[in-house]
Amino acid sequence: MVGSAKNLSLPLEAGGCMCERWDASSVEHARVVVARPGQLLRLHGALGPLQEMGVFGNLDFALRAEGLAPC
Repeated sequence: MVGSAKNLSLPLEAGGCMCERWDASSVEHARVVVARPGQLLRLHGALGPLQEMGVFGNLDFALRAEGLAPC
């Protein structure tokens, strides 16, 4: 089904594709360019609907561990 979160994937490693797949269709929204667990996740790409405009950008997520219990 289009618009469902279950259609999204995002491997947390450099080169990982933030992709969406449904039926026989797929789209790449962005690529992981930096993955530092617990610190930073940086994506680069057209971010979906901006693909038609030829616009690219970076999307940064500052990460921090919170509420984790020791194993």
